[in-house]
Amino acid sequence: MKTKIICSLFALFLLQGVVRSQTIDELYAIAADSNREVRASFEEFQSSMQRAAQVSGLSDPVLSFGYFIQPVETRVGPQSAKIGLTQMFPWFGTLKSQENSASSFAEAKYQTFLDKQKFLFVEIAESYYPLLELQEQIKLQEENLKILKSYLAIAKSSYSNGKSSMVDILRVEIEIENAKTDLLLLEEEIEPYRVRLSNILNWPNDTLYTINEKFEEIALSKELAEKPLFNEHPTVLALKQQMESAKHQEQAAKKQGAPKIGVGLDYIFIDKSNSINSSDNGKDAIMPMVSVSIPLYRKKYKAAILEANHKQKALAYHIENKENDLSSKYSLYWYQLTNAYEKHALYEQQLKLTQQAINLTLNEYSNSGKDYEELLRLQQKLLKYKEGQLVQMREYSLAKTKLNYLQSK
Repeated sequence: MKTKIICSLFALFLLQGVVRSQTIDELYAIAADSNREVRASFEEFQSSMQRAAQVSGLSDPVLSFGYFIQPVETRVGPQSAKIGLTQMFPWFGTLKSQENSASSFAEAKYQTFLDKQKFLFVEIAESYYPLLELQEQIKLQEENLKILKSYLAIAKSSYSNGKSSMVDILRVEIEIENAKTDLLLLEEEIEPYRVRLSNILNWPNDTLYTINEKFEEIALSKELAEKPLFNEHPTVLALKQQMESAKHQEQAAKKQGAPKIGVGLDYIFIDKSNSINSSDNGKDAIMPMVSVSIPLYRKKYKAAILEANHKQKALAYHIENKENDLSSKYSLYWYQLTNAYEKHALYEQQLKLTQQAINLTLNEYSNSGKDYEELLRLQQKLLKYKEGQLVQMREYSLAKTKLNYLQSK
């Protein structure tokens, strides 16, 4: 392949402009503040906080005004108009129940916000670690390309000395072209992950950054091995708070079916009368009033109580299902983590044995010009083991991030 290939992730980005160098912890901090889904969840929580103030307030007082078309004669003069002010009060505890319901619902929204924030780490990891793997695979391919070129020089030397045939040179040239193509494909695979990560961070798609990190050492942690109780996970706590909200909603529905008490005051305007000789002539009247609503139509109140009751039952099933789902995911992620650990250890052993075989075969070829095809096969197997290790490092890192999410870390 005559076209020069860009052989490094860093070089790829540097050709496009200024590059940001980021660790995954730095990206976590940026995403927690800038991610649009997390911000939307926070605003939903803020919105729900305002609901408590709405439902805990009294209804607006009613101001009424009446004018007597035909004045009503009284002992102190004719009534000409009246103005009244009435305030209705719900049954005792109704407003508090409504406020508690709204507050519990707001707490559920807060737990949902926390979950969005924590799950954001998983979303970042699902793009970050594949990018890190691609970066390391590019380095492996660069190293493999150098080795193949050195094998090409050995094959040419062996051919010139009459120890081997031209076929050996052609074989290694084929492998070199394959390596260049694989390198190009790896670089093209970067773009989708880079764009996805930019979107999570709410950065423009053409934002440039590099991965300034290496895979952590693979090890099994006792903390991760301890299966947690999922009743404190944000998704479960959100459902529990919705349950509390439904309980208070049921209490409020029961109280709303009780009578409402109204307190009012009427002020009656009385005109003076020429036929009355009294010190109270034309004296305005004040009339306090008390009213009670009669909740005769019970169907709507019973329906509201049943609605809240069924909601509680549904949420109880949701809570149980969510805990089971989290438990299943924990078992899956723990399997993925241990599987990656064991395969990585296996590849480490295979790498040592394969490298020994390469050294012996290379020495044999240098002396006799034999087994060149086996040398190339072993070199490709060595590359596959190294690539396999990177895959397991990625799988281990992703599984660990997901386990930390399930443990609410």
